[in-house]
Amino acid sequence: MRVTTNMINEASQRAGLPLLDHSLLNQMNQTGRADAAKEQTLLSALSDKEPTAGSAAGRAYDKLEKSASGLLNCLEQLTGSRGSELLEQAKTEQGGDSLYQTMKELAQYYNETMNRLLQTSSPLDAFYRENLSTLMSESSDLLAQAGIGFSKSGEMTVDAEKLRGADEETLESVFGEKAEWKDKLLFLADRILGNAESYRESLASQYGMNGSMTAYGSGRFDLLG
Repeated sequence: MRVTTNMINEASQRAGLPLLDHSLLNQMNQTGRADAAKEQTLLSALSDKEPTAGSAAGRAYDKLEKSASGLLNCLEQLTGSRGSELLEQAKTEQGGDSLYQTMKELAQYYNETMNRLLQTSSPLDAFYRENLSTLMSESSDLLAQAGIGFSKSGEMTVDAEKLRGADEETLESVFGEKAEWKDKLLFLADRILGNAESYRESLASQYGMNGSMTAYGSGRFDLLG
């Protein structure tokens, strides 16, 4: 099940969205699109074939799309009604493993997404990566209570023993409705995925079968939600 725009909007409202400046994001997004359009015009003048650089960029965004999608799917399990069910299960001895497996996958996709964001040339992706790092840094003390930590290089780690052994109060504090880090991370993951899809598709459609350039895609998501 894909996270819907309404789910993102609800998460944004719950989090209050102090993390992102939408006017700045919108400006950066428009700038990125303008730069891509200029690049397409230049490439069209130089060659009637898709350039190697475009193919490399397309592969980079394809990988980013997959990691961001995985991150988003994990966050779906932690938010809304599914998150409430998972939390209640985790408060029982039998249900603790489900939460650990979800967080283990989330850490994997978070780390992959952070690495993939380094492999693109978009200033918007750099901005997203900075916000991800800031969010996790601000949430690190809270997350550490449930065994979720970060290495010196910024990689997320999950201590299985500490997470499975967390008491109900700790679980509620870290994963309950008032834990804003989940909603903020979901909001960012959705924006990263939407940008990756839009940019990759624009690179793939730069040239038609006859070598002519097609229209630049606007993507599925509006940055303002």
